Amino acid sequence: PHIALAYWRGRVWGPHIALVYWGLQRYRDIDEVNQVRSSLVNRSRDMLLVQWRQRRLVCENYSPDTGDCGGTDGEGSSDPFYAWGALPALIGILEAEAIGEKSTRVVS
Repeated sequence: PHIALAYWRGRVWGPHIALVYWGLQRYRDIDEVNQVRSSLVNRSRDMLLVQWRQRRLVCENYSPDTGDCGGTDGEGSSDPFYAWGALPALIGILEAEAIGEKSTRVVS
């Protein structure tokens, strides 16, 4: 069922992404979990980078449908610069470090 978006309901939040990521890290020995974790990292990073590259925003929360900062799509609200909005980038850095990547180019 579709959930009407509101401030705390239905939006994508950096702290939730980080908590799921850290939970998935506990099961690194399962290939399927590694694939899910990698997908979470990539999708979260891409969501953040769209707003960063277009508008130089690090959003408090994001639309689950468009990836826009909350409030820009007419539903919900979001602070355009909020500390925990950077957590999607942080998990990308942590993942690169965990898998031994030498370059952690996250934002350009």
